[in-house]
Amino acid sequence: MKKLLSNQISPNLLLSDALYLWGRLPFIWRKKQLDFSSELQTENYLLTNSARTALALIIQHMKISKHKTIGIPAFCCSVMATPFLTAGYQIQWLDTDKNGLIDPSEVTKYTNTLGAVLIPHIFGQLAPVSEIVDICKSAEIITIEDCAHHIPPCQRVPGGDLLTDYRIYSFGREKVLSCVSGGALVWNNKSILISPLVKGEAEGVLSRPKTTWTLAHMLQPLIYSLALPWWYQGGKIIPSVAQKLKLLPKAVTPSEKKGVEDFPQSTLPYPLQKLLKRQWRKHTKTFSHRQEIAKSWNEKLSKIYPQSEIIIPPNSLRVILKLPNLSKKDELMQYYKQKGLLLNDWDGVPISPPGLNLEKFGYSLGQCPNAEQYAQSQITFPTSMRVKEKYLKKL
Repeated sequence: MKKLLSNQISPNLLLSDALYLWGRLPFIWRKKQLDFSSELQTENYLLTNSARTALALIIQHMKISKHKTIGIPAFCCSVMATPFLTAGYQIQWLDTDKNGLIDPSEVTKYTNTLGAVLIPHIFGQLAPVSEIVDICKSAEIITIEDCAHHIPPCQRVPGGDLLTDYRIYSFGREKVLSCVSGGALVWNNKSILISPLVKGEAEGVLSRPKTTWTLAHMLQPLIYSLALPWWYQGGKIIPSVAQKLKLLPKAVTPSEKKGVEDFPQSTLPYPLQKLLKRQWRKHTKTFSHRQEIAKSWNEKLSKIYPQSEIIIPPNSLRVILKLPNLSKKDELMQYYKQKGLLLNDWDGVPISPPGLNLEKFGYSLGQCPNAEQYAQSQITFPTSMRVKEKYLKKL
């Protein structure tokens, strides 16, 4: 029986996770904040309902002049930019290296105009954080490490503080760890570029999420856990009906596609905190699974596409296939789609998802050629817990 597998459609949460989450329903109004200091390796953290909210808190705290720009690599998700655009900042789009990672030479090029730089680990590949921090410190540019795709041990300087000024985490539906929607802000209280941030004061800025918001995000993994195994036998009707009833939250809203942030800012609700704890406890098992699946993908893809470059990031979040012949990409993706493997992941555009109003983001096609080339050449293969060895053998 053909099943649907995808990096984008609820890859990380299984039915057992969904049932566990709904078992926390009686505590939906609980205000308690669980302790994540051991997981985040610091006491200087704040849980939020998304990474966007963490960025909004950074914007309020760092107080950079609007005459300064925000450096973001051009291969990214649009919601990395929308909080800054909504706050009135301009984005300085930075070109990437050949693998979609932020290029330190691009940061050097714009040191006179940058106020802050966002450094993501694209698809689990390690960005050159240390090199960029060295460039930015001498130019008094604030650095923000984005750990949506990779959660490395905190890179620290002697004395125990973060290497960067801030670090944000995303625990969205397709990240390293998922609680459907969630995030965290970590800050360096010994940074010479930012003032100390008081946890209690930062928490006071955020309100509790609306119950309807929490319920919608609790419903998401349950709907897809029931639909995905039977997707081609009628299961896709379940999320289709839920979307028409507006029961499923969108990953990126129509307003965000126009550069306007409209995601509600709040603390992380208690049931999602509990799910995040559960995901962290399972992280070793999940990581081991990803490594095994990545190894299998590498063996198969290297035989089928011997002229292509295959990248396995340190955390095996994806297996990245870079095609030398771009004309074959659509044909390849269509072939795997017939096998139940949906490989549309950022869909060949430098700033995802497709359909953005690039003018509103201050981006023009051709502006960052390396990022655009990487976007067009890369295809990522899933390694999540939904992918089994027996499935790969059928391919």
